[in-house]
Amino acid sequence: SDSKGEEKAVIFGGSGQGEAMVANRFPHVRAVVCYGGEKAQEIVVLSREHNDANVLSIGARFVDEDELTTLVDIWLNTSFSQDERHLRRINKIDK
Repeated sequence: SDSKGEEKAVIFGGSGQGEAMVANRFPHVRAVVCYGGEKAQEIVVLSREHNDANVLSIGARFVDEDELTTLVDIWLNTSFSQDERHLRRINKIDK
């Protein structure tokens, strides 16, 4: 849970795909997959800013411990932008 009382979770799997698919079956869960790599920091920021992702699914086979710590820290500390276009998309998904 973050300072605004919003619940967040980090889940792990070999690829992270199956875990994200299962998590996304639950109402109001917006799980994204992260593999690490050159664009990973940008991807986790966008997942929060544009999609208000509340579950980060890590492909553990592809992320080392140092990168993992950095990515989770960035993801947990990035806020949703509150842009109207992003809010509209999330509201459509949640319906």
